[in-house]
Amino acid sequence: AMGNVLAQPKVIQPEPVSDLPNVVLKDTLGRGRFLKTLLCLHDEGGLVVVKAYYKRADSPSLGPYKQQLARLRASLHGL
Repeated sequence: AMGNVLAQPKVIQPEPVSDLPNVVLKDTLGRGRFLKTLLCLHDEGGLVVVKAYYKRADSPSLGPYKQQLARLRASLHGL
């Protein structure tokens, strides 16, 4: 086939949400190309929507974003 052909994004099966404490994967809500939307169940019984970025081998470092999220989390703690 000639012409412009877009590669299909790889289907990534979400792994258990092991980086998040007290959260268990229940269902997949969205199949975005970069961010996956997951429905999770919190240990206290509530539902939680999680946006997950699955890092590919050729992706840039996410360290600065992780630090920024940690600062945001600390500033929101206790609200």
